[in-house]
Amino acid sequence: MPKQQKITLSASRDIPFDKLMLTQTPRDLTWDGLVTRISCPEVPPRVEDRLTDLGLSLSDLARAMEQGVVVHCPAILEQRRKVGLDA
Repeated sequence: MPKQQKITLSASRDIPFDKLMLTQTPRDLTWDGLVTRISCPEVPPRVEDRLTDLGLSLSDLARAMEQGVVVHCPAILEQRRKVGLDA
């Protein structure tokens, strides 16, 4: 597995990621109709991802899932530690 880097989304949270995730996940979301990708003709090249109406319709569900993960994070991390997948 490639070494993961961290990206800071806010002042309080670092999230590990790898470069494949940064390209494949938005592409998959685009193919699923959840995101629209806009290419900006700049140097260096840049793209913007925006939620479609379908993507927006799922945002409440995604937020609820995120809140559940935050609440259960200590138990999830403990389970990972038990099976040797230290986070």
